[in-house]
Amino acid sequence: MKLDDDQKTTIKYGAVDNLAGFGLPIYPNIEKVEGGVTITGSKNGEQGGMQTAILFSSDPYDKVVEFYKKQLQDKNPQIMEMNMPDGRMTMFMLEDDDAARTIHLTKNDEKNGTNIQLMKTAK
Repeated sequence: MKLDDDQKTTIKYGAVDNLAGFGLPIYPNIEKVEGGVTITGSKNGEQGGMQTAILFSSDPYDKVVEFYKKQLQDKNPQIMEMNMPDGRMTMFMLEDDDAARTIHLTKNDEKNGTNIQLMKTAK
């Protein structure tokens, strides 16, 4: 990838250390999973970037979904729920002036719990 002289991009792979930086409620019973990514960049002096974190909870899927519905009710998120052949999925999408944030929950029958993916994209 060729970058302009005034453009800089940094990519860091692995578990994200600062979950508070997402600006989202963090489910209390989680473990971090390797596989997150942080991309930061600047062009013409403007900062931007994207960050994802991959988490897992041994709590049941429905309990995790209810936690986020309750925690986010005042923020009026868009919510998408789907039953798929290989499980269930719920997505919470929030947007404000500086970033778009997404919480993606999937039922994990193999590990008997819930996968949680957090994503923040700066505008």
